[in-house]
Amino acid sequence: MPFMHYFFALILLFFIPISLHANHTEIHFGVFAYLGKEETARKYQPLADYLSETTGKKIILEVLTQEEMNEKVSRNELDILTTNPTHFLVLRQQYAFSGAIATLVGYSKGVATSELAGVIVVRADSPIHSISELKAKRIATPSTKHMGGFRAQAYELYKHGINLQSNPSNIIETKGSHQEVVQTVLKHKADVGFIRDGILEEMIEKGEIKANDIRVINEQNTTHPYIVSTRLYPEWPVCALPTIDDDDLKLIVSALFTIQPIHKELLDAGIYGYTMPADYLEVEQLARELRLPPFDQTPSISYRDIWNQFALSIAIIGLLITLLILYFLRERFLKKTLKENEERFRLLIENMNSGVAIYNATEDGKDFIFKTINPSAMRIDQISYDQVIGKKVSEVFPGAEAMGVMDTFRRVYKTGKSEHFPISFYQDGKIAGWRENFIYKLPNGEVVAVYNDVTEQMQTRVELEKAKSDLEKANQSLLIKNDQLKELAMIDGLTKIANRRLFDESYEKKYRETLRSKKSLAILMIDVDNFKAYNDHYGHAAGDECLIEIAASLKSSLKRPTDIVARYGGEEFVILLKDIELKGAKKVANTLLENIRALNIVHEYSDAASYVTVSIGLAFQEPQDFITKEELLKQADDALYKAKANGRNQIFMVGQSR
Repeated sequence: MPFMHYFFALILLFFIPISLHANHTEIHFGVFAYLGKEETARKYQPLADYLSETTGKKIILEVLTQEEMNEKVSRNELDILTTNPTHFLVLRQQYAFSGAIATLVGYSKGVATSELAGVIVVRADSPIHSISELKAKRIATPSTKHMGGFRAQAYELYKHGINLQSNPSNIIETKGSHQEVVQTVLKHKADVGFIRDGILEEMIEKGEIKANDIRVINEQNTTHPYIVSTRLYPEWPVCALPTIDDDDLKLIVSALFTIQPIHKELLDAGIYGYTMPADYLEVEQLARELRLPPFDQTPSISYRDIWNQFALSIAIIGLLITLLILYFLRERFLKKTLKENEERFRLLIENMNSGVAIYNATEDGKDFIFKTINPSAMRIDQISYDQVIGKKVSEVFPGAEAMGVMDTFRRVYKTGKSEHFPISFYQDGKIAGWRENFIYKLPNGEVVAVYNDVTEQMQTRVELEKAKSDLEKANQSLLIKNDQLKELAMIDGLTKIANRRLFDESYEKKYRETLRSKKSLAILMIDVDNFKAYNDHYGHAAGDECLIEIAASLKSSLKRPTDIVARYGGEEFVILLKDIELKGAKKVANTLLENIRALNIVHEYSDAASYVTVSIGLAFQEPQDFITKEELLKQADDALYKAKANGRNQIFMVGQSR
C-alpha cells in the first residue's frame, strides 16, 4: 500500500578492530607519499618517533604510493595507516577494516586546522582567469585518486557545468608529487594544475618558485591558513587494520589524542595533533556524484531487481491485459491481490521492531481512537492489545496532551504532512528515557504512529559528550601545568633570576636579532672575587645569602626591560645588553661594580678589599661587525680572566684599558 513508503529503518553499526595476533613489539605505520617519498618521510618521521616514545612500541614508518599501500594492506603487512580521504574510501570499500580512529589537525602560520582543500593554479601570464574558462584545457594532477590534488577541484568544475570525466585525454597524471604538477604548468606542458592546499606556500618558502610565477584560480575567502580554490573537506584520517592488537590500538589512539602543540618537530612538519574522527560522508558524496572510485562502477540490474522494484506496476499492466481478454478473471484476480496485500501488510506490521499504532480520528478531530497496535508497541508501552483497542489516546495516556502528543496528531490529521516528534521522559527531575515518534496520515484518513525507544543510544551519546568534555578539560589543565614547569625550569632556584638555560636561549635569540637589525650587543661576565674563601670561612649558608644579595643588586641595577641578568654557574653571573653604545655598556658595568661595593658585605679573606667585590669582563660587538656568538662569549670570558689577573675588583675589556 502507498503509505508503506513512509517507514524507514536507521541502523548504527559500530566496527571494532579484530586482532589477528597479539602483543606486537613492532607496529607498521603506512603513510601515503603525497609529497614524494623523501619529503613525506621527513614530515612523518617525527610523528613515528613520538608514537614510539609514547607507546613504548617500535613504530616502523613505511612511506608508500597508493598502489604499494594497497598491496601491503592486501597482504596484512600494515597495522595502521594514514592517507587522503578518497584513498581511505577506496581501501575501506575493498578491504575489511575499521573506520577512521582519528583525524589529522594540521598546523601552519600559527593556525591549526583539521580540514584540507584543493588549489587550482595557472601561470602568472595565463589568459585563464575563472573556472568557466577551464573547459577543454590541459590539466596536470598528481593522480585522479588524490582528494586535494584532483577530486576537490573536479567537483568545483562539475558544479560549474564542466565534467572532466567526459574528456579524460585532457588530464595529465604526473604520477609524482604535487610539486611536479606546478613545474609541469610552469614548463608549459599543461595549462592548469591541481594541487592540495599548502603546497604552493611551501614551494615559495623553500625558494623553488617565486610568488609571481603562479596565479590561483577561484580563490576562496576563508579563515583557512592556506590559499584554496575549493570548499574545505576533512583532513587525513588515521585508521587501524585487523592486524593490530586491541591493547596496542588503545595506546596508539591515546597517544594521538594527547599530542600537545609543544613538540617543535611535529609543528615544523605541519602536525598540530589529532582529534575525534571527522565525518567523511561529504567526501563519499563527492565521489558518488563524480562517479569516481570506489563508486565508478554502474551496478548490474537483474530481472529480479526489476521485479522487486516494479512488482506492482508489472502486476497492474498484466491485469489490464487480462481485462482485455476476460472480464470475469479481473474480479477474481483483484480479490486475490487485495487479500495478499492485506496479509503482507499485517505480517510487516507484526514483525517490525518499531512500535506501530493505527488510529481513527473522533468526529471533532480532537482525539484519536486505537484501531490496532503491533507486538513491538505493546512491548515499548508495556500495555496489552485489549487494554487499548477501541479506546481514546487521552484515556490510555492521560499525559499525552501535556507532552504535546495530541497537538502533533491534530496537525498531521489536519494538514496531511508527516511530523517527527521526539519525547523525553522525566523521573525525579531528571531525563529517564527518550523516544522517537514519526506521525503519518494515510490516504484513507487513518493516522499512524511509528516509534522507537532510543534511551540506550541517547545515554551513550550523553556519555560520549561528557567524556569528550572531560578530556578537553584534562588537556587544558595539562597545558597550564606544562607552562608552569617550563617557567620553573628557566629560573635559578637560589637567586630567583634567570638560569644558564634561559640565558642560552635568550642569547641565541638576541644574537640573531642584532645581526638582522644591525644593532650592537654587549656581554658582561661577572665573577665574585675570592668567593671560595668566603664560603670556607663564613659557611655555605652565608655564601648562599651573599649570592642572593648580589643577584638582587645586579637585577635592580638594570633599567631596561630588554636587559637580561642570569646566574651563569656557581658565583658567576652574565648580563646581556642589546642596542647599546660602548660608552653606555661601560657605564652600566661601572654602576654594577659600585652597587656591589655599596652592599658592604664583609669579606676579611679577600685579597681585593675588606668587603665583597666582583670582577667584570666586557665584550662588545658593533653593528657593522660580525663576530660569532661563541667568539663574543669567549671575549667576555677572556676579559673576566684579565680583570681577575690584574688584581680583581675591576672591569676589563679585551683590546682596551679600563
